Amino acid sequence: MAFTRISFQTGNPLSGHWHILRTGTFRMCQQYKSYTSMVLRCTLPLLAVFLVTHPLLAIRPDDPKVTAMLEKAVAFLEGNGQNDPNVARLGGRCLTAMAIYKFRKNPQHPVVQNAVAMCRAVAANPNQNFERDFNYSLGIAIIFLCELDPVTYKREIEILVDLMARRQRPDGAWSYFPDYPTGDTSQTQYGALSMWLARMRGVQVPFGSVAAYANWLIRIQDSNGMFPYQGTDPGHYNRVTQPNRVAQPDAAYRMMPAALGALYIAGDILGLTLADSGNQAPVFRKASEIDERGPNRSSVDVNLWRRAIRDGNSFYDRNFRIDVEGGMYSYQYYYLYSVERYFSLREKFENREDPEPRWYTAGVEFLSRHQAGDGSWSDNTGPGIATGFACLFLMRSTKKIILSEGALVGGRYLPEDLSKIRLEDGKVVGTQDATDFDTLMDLVKSGEAVDVRNLVAQIDHIQLRADRPVDRSRLEALKKVVSNGNYLARLAAVRSLANTRDLEQAPVLIYALSDPDWRVAREARDGLRLLTGRIAGFGMPDRPTRLQQRQEQLAWRDYIKSIRPDLEIPDEIILPADENAAP
Repeated sequence: MAFTRISFQTGNPLSGHWHILRTGTFRMCQQYKSYTSMVLRCTLPLLAVFLVTHPLLAIRPDDPKVTAMLEKAVAFLEGNGQNDPNVARLGGRCLTAMAIYKFRKNPQHPVVQNAVAMCRAVAANPNQNFERDFNYSLGIAIIFLCELDPVTYKREIEILVDLMARRQRPDGAWSYFPDYPTGDTSQTQYGALSMWLARMRGVQVPFGSVAAYANWLIRIQDSNGMFPYQGTDPGHYNRVTQPNRVAQPDAAYRMMPAALGALYIAGDILGLTLADSGNQAPVFRKASEIDERGPNRSSVDVNLWRRAIRDGNSFYDRNFRIDVEGGMYSYQYYYLYSVERYFSLREKFENREDPEPRWYTAGVEFLSRHQAGDGSWSDNTGPGIATGFACLFLMRSTKKIILSEGALVGGRYLPEDLSKIRLEDGKVVGTQDATDFDTLMDLVKSGEAVDVRNLVAQIDHIQLRADRPVDRSRLEALKKVVSNGNYLARLAAVRSLANTRDLEQAPVLIYALSDPDWRVAREARDGLRLLTGRIAGFGMPDRPTRLQQRQEQLAWRDYIKSIRPDLEIPDEIILPADENAAP
């Protein structure tokens, strides 16, 4: 018979050695036999506390349990799932095809190709009369093509993105087309998500559309921090009680991750950040202001955007649950997909990474309990749609999108060897000859996305050739990039300066330790290790706090001065002491 060992750490002298739970009763340690009756009277309340407070064992997307669930679910989608009437629509077909493709990695899968054909049919005739809630199908179709092959299907994606922008309401929302009286938060999230992913895959999106939907979400946020399913726009930014939030509180709850995720997406596109750079010290603020300069950020009040996210997060943190009320009419699996998106984006903006988040473990446990024998899940959306959404949750779909950020340049996949590229009219062109280093830097300074791992590998390849002389004018240019470029250009410049193995570059690398982007600060830390041969460094973690950055700067300054007392390291490059800095 199976035993479960449990331990309670309380002030009670009975707690501490511990009991084995077997068929609902405790068997006590020998020294506590005289207390048997007392413990039995306490069994139920103690067990209740245990069940509430004992954390679930963490689960990751690559856990065998998750893989087994996905295998069964995808097999269902490949078979009987395609018979679901809701899957016959464009959105349903693309949703199930996307889940199959992301798991099977087969772009020629018949379900995938069927979905592609449907997308192309819409792109060939974008002015036809679509169903009133077509925004769902349209958004998912764009996401599907972007995930599948944004190069081959770039023209179709561009047409569909344009159609999405044309279906946007004057108030900034998307809703039942063309003249529904209120904006729809649920549909707006798919307008946001599709534009975000299209932009990441090299397709131009209208920044005005992004700013418009962000401002609409800010205006319709309820006075309690929630977002209604149907938002009544007050026409100003003073919060009011939203009628639909009162009338449909369960629907409003489901909108929390949808709306907050869309606001994070707007911030990502428009270059907004959660940090208030005005409260930071001068050297630190300089780089922060560079990172916060977005394409159209002035069209959204950053303080209102931050307040909307802060208050929404506060409500959701207090009231979070993985299962929503409403039984079969809960849109449970649609909700799970938005939960994964929200937490992935929040993690990105808060500059942290939790490989084993509790919300994901709770979601996996919920899905494990409710998966049918044929591998499906079901709610009021039908088994095909519900199973597609559940698969995207299990795969950490949005997290993988974020991790792929920067894989394209100008809408084209980069060749594996970045040393053999050049730019023509802003486009990447492959060549047989090794690229000049300046061309590579022009590429990253242009603001285009580049695969970071490929970039640094090719910088090393170009710079570390034995026959390459050090160009002093280039070094001066790189130093300017460290304080004035976009994050990728700053990272490339730091890497390049470290590769010189010239200790005279140490002061600028010490300065770069203060960079607001942890990736640049980490590159500066590793660059100093390379430059000096002090491989152990001074203990700064990959994602440091501001205080840890300052401590690392001071340690490296003192070390460099000990081996090169003639080298000037200005005090201005060190972060000022801040008694209120987080440890």
